[in-house]
Amino acid sequence: MKPKAPKYSVQEVTVTTFNHTSDNRITSDLKFLIQAENRNKHFKFSFGEGNLIVSYEGFDIAQGPFPAFDQPHRSTIELPVVRAQGHSIILHGAAASDLKKELSTKSDVLLKLKVKTHIRVKVGSLKSWKQKVKLSCQVSISTPSKPGKVKVTSSTCKLKN
Repeated sequence: MKPKAPKYSVQEVTVTTFNHTSDNRITSDLKFLIQAENRNKHFKFSFGEGNLIVSYEGFDIAQGPFPAFDQPHRSTIELPVVRAQGHSIILHGAAASDLKKELSTKSDVLLKLKVKTHIRVKVGSLKSWKQKVKLSCQVSISTPSKPGKVKVTSSTCKLKN
């Protein structure tokens, strides 16, 4: 048996609020639809509840709870929608001017998602102990200035322990 790490990708982003004010404050309410793929024949994964942080150029702009879920062997599932919010977060320096430029020119915006949670692996009737893991994703989305679904132009995710 050669275990393979599950693969993740952000399939959809819905913007409820994404306001950037003239005094460089950002208020955001974002929803993420994440897909998980388990390519293993014998391994089942169980993830506990965790915390999601969304950042832009190193500034945390939103956070929210990450749901617990089970990933059966050889399956692809969509996780429950993950919601992250941030209110009046101040951006400084280049991050503030870069975001203003991207929004005004309708360029793609690169967001980083960081999830801290724990995982258990099950093989047959054997279960491992809980291990802390981090899921990090880089997601490029079309300009999020209007409420509604935005286009995900790229998504790469990595699972680390």
